[in-house]
Amino acid sequence: MPWRLFGYILGDLLRVVALVSVVLVTVVAFGATIKPLANANLISAAQTARYLILVTVPMLQFALPFAAGFAATMSLHRMTNDNEILAAAVGGISYRRLLAPIAGLGVVLTLVMVLLTQWVIPQFWGLMEQTIARDVTKIFQASLQRGDPFDLGDLQIYADRLRVDEAPEPEEDPSGPAPDTRLYLEGVAAAELDKEGKIAIEVTAEAAVIDIYRREDGTVLNLALINAVAFKEQEGALARLSRVEHTLRVPRVFEDDARAMTRSQLLRLRERPDEYGPVIEARDDLAAYLRDLDHGNWIDLRLRSEGQVEFIEPGTAGRRFVVHANGLKDGRFLASPGEELVIEQFQGTFAVRRFAAENLSLARGDVMSLEGSRFKLLLRGVEVSDLQRGGPANPRRHLTLAGLSVSGLPEDDPAAQTSDELLQRAQAVEDPEPELLFRQAKLREEHRSIQTEITSRLWKRYALSATAFLLLTLGATLAMWLRESLPLTIYLWSFAPSVLDLIVISGGEQVMRDSGIVAGFVVMWSGNVVLAVLLICAYLRLARH
Repeated sequence: MPWRLFGYILGDLLRVVALVSVVLVTVVAFGATIKPLANANLISAAQTARYLILVTVPMLQFALPFAAGFAATMSLHRMTNDNEILAAAVGGISYRRLLAPIAGLGVVLTLVMVLLTQWVIPQFWGLMEQTIARDVTKIFQASLQRGDPFDLGDLQIYADRLRVDEAPEPEEDPSGPAPDTRLYLEGVAAAELDKEGKIAIEVTAEAAVIDIYRREDGTVLNLALINAVAFKEQEGALARLSRVEHTLRVPRVFEDDARAMTRSQLLRLRERPDEYGPVIEARDDLAAYLRDLDHGNWIDLRLRSEGQVEFIEPGTAGRRFVVHANGLKDGRFLASPGEELVIEQFQGTFAVRRFAAENLSLARGDVMSLEGSRFKLLLRGVEVSDLQRGGPANPRRHLTLAGLSVSGLPEDDPAAQTSDELLQRAQAVEDPEPELLFRQAKLREEHRSIQTEITSRLWKRYALSATAFLLLTLGATLAMWLRESLPLTIYLWSFAPSVLDLIVISGGEQVMRDSGIVAGFVVMWSGNVVLAVLLICAYLRLARH
């Protein structure tokens, strides 16, 4: 075996691969940094530099195959024009043996790509996202300084002033865990957006406190609005609340983004899908509905047996609302024919107001709602009487009493159950409402989606890894065959199909999610098949001469 010749070819090839890789990675990494810079998510120059350094590793999955193909084209074309390849062929070394070290290097590069895409790059994706999303406090401060609202999922928060306490004490329970950071806000406005991006609930408050807890399983924000006024577009009514509490979970980088998961983490997630962020959200939605359904049944039984149920407004006001009705069905309180539905408001032990309504309904609080309540009472055609001062009743078209909990309600949290247990529990509900069926279907779809996501993500990484071998050997073969052409012209013959290959790999990943594993697999690997066919055709033409 001509080891000296092989060492010479590989040495020259590796030198050009390293040089081209550095240039491509630098250019592509800088391009990937532009978007965070434009969005002002990178707070400081140090974060920008850290992000730029981290992004170089993920960009290797794109730069390395193209650098290998370009290096093979340049090196072998130069050797061909210098008649080194011709001399080796005349000396009895076949083209197949000349391409053997290049093919061996292609196999090594493919293994390196597998290592990068399956284990190394996912961790760097996570570190990149942590760089711009880990410090919620600084991002919050930067947003307010620019006069922009702070966006987190479907929630937007704006404040006139902000004060940061880096060593806070627990606000209510001294024995509880202290938050890592506490934000004091003044002049607060918050909005919760619906699925169409429109404002569903709008809240203004004199002040707010945000406790930030940084844990291994993610960052949790506890938001408390003081003396708030809430407006819900759907109801067209205002509700004044002494205190609104809202819990936010910042998406976990490693658990909620399959791109930032290694192969072993993806396989583990396949066995434990309940640990995935979107599955957790769908499971919590179903659990909240089942919890509210159980609570509605409990309230109905309480009304049928005792004729009344007591609602309590959390906070220092200590207001209680006693509803007198015969039952509860489909969220509507029932009364005897010809009778009104009555609510008595108590301050301490004294009744201070009386609400007589033509229609009274109980609304379920959303899982993540700025209303901060599990229940709210919706009154229509209501007359409000002041029991202390007397006087005529004050008629109102509609009235909302929000932020209420039910006295004596048993604590049964279905959120602690697994997805399978919740689905079985939901399946046992007689005459399920469309909303329950929708949430069941959503949870099942999230389970199916994560399994497909894992499969598509793993196969996409293998398909990307295979391009390293194909581009390297195709570039070398074309350079030896098209010896009379310019190097860039030769590289174009492999570059154009390789770009299409990357497109169909990404397209195949999407097809795999939408149309099934088989169809997505065919699309995903079709680009590599085309490159392999071009490689075989080029080699056959080269061997013929």
